Amino acid sequence: MAVGRPRGSTPLRGLGEATLSLRSRVLLCVVGFSPRQSALAPARSTAPATKRSRGPGIRVGRAVSPPYVASLRLGIGAQVGARRTSARHSSPQAGPLLRLCWSEGTLQSGRQPMRRSRPRTHAAPSALRRSTMQTRRLLAPCVVGLGMALACLCLLASDPARAAVAGVTITVDTTNDELNTDGDCSLREAIQAANTDSAVSGCPAGSGADTIVLPVGIYTLTIAGVDENDNATGDLDVSGSLTISGASAGETIINAAGIDRVLDLRPGAGTVVIAGVTIFNGGVSGSGGGIYSYDADLTLLNMEVFSNAAEYGGGLFIYQGSATLDGGQIAGNTAYEGGGVYIDYGTTVFT
Repeated sequence: MAVGRPRGSTPLRGLGEATLSLRSRVLLCVVGFSPRQSALAPARSTAPATKRSRGPGIRVGRAVSPPYVASLRLGIGAQVGARRTSARHSSPQAGPLLRLCWSEGTLQSGRQPMRRSRPRTHAAPSALRRSTMQTRRLLAPCVVGLGMALACLCLLASDPARAAVAGVTITVDTTNDELNTDGDCSLREAIQAANTDSAVSGCPAGSGADTIVLPVGIYTLTIAGVDENDNATGDLDVSGSLTISGASAGETIINAAGIDRVLDLRPGAGTVVIAGVTIFNGGVSGSGGGIYSYDADLTLLNMEVFSNAAEYGGGLFIYQGSATLDGGQIAGNTAYEGGGVYIDYGTTVFT
């Protein structure tokens, strides 16, 4: 179970009850409430505010650049690579994906470049033929190497043993909150099966990025307990890539009943998609009353985060990682700071 706001975070001035817009697109209406006076001001991303602000809506702790920065480097043997930068460290980790046998001013075969000679205005036909043959000999290893690389890629794609393991679909068949061996498949048991890649009660074993199907119903959390992150009690702990798919926000409701937050996305959860669900009535004294996301890539589709409470981020608390909110609303949540959403070291896109 996640605790309060991490050390070192410096919240900037947030957005209160307002309709947000970005890049000429109408964004999600984020509504929050705080006992302090509301404040409406654009979030700054260059430096933390000197004075601590209090108010509802969205809070931004510290802005970071997107985690992936594409790079293209040209030289002897041009390389096309991908560079990943850390949110806390500026040193990139680069690795070439493809080596091209062409670069400005040189032709390359292996590691030895051939200098381009001066242009000749009146070259004899035999000299031109020799130059053409030399060029072909230099380019031939590159063509052969590229062909072999493509052939290897095709073999890898056609080999089922090397292909990425696809997830399974786990359908919940009871609204009870349970973790036992009675043969049912509850929401908690389905998440446990996905986390551990093993069968739990009536839920099949997960494998890779699984999908949990939640039919129409109210799924109330009733197993209270001490703070733990193994999904045994309290909030629902997610530790791997997962999709939770409900019927619709008005028909599929996960109700924490105030015993804890609703969802806790643990470090290493990866990509988490929640669609067609209402996150309701979560409450914690720390961060993230509805959802706490730690270094996950979270996507919320056509859903509602409603009537949750926390000290920071009543509806949603984002620490590192990213979040994309597409459709639905975050409304009626309360917090000391960031009644709707609190963003700390992360990026969020509203559409």
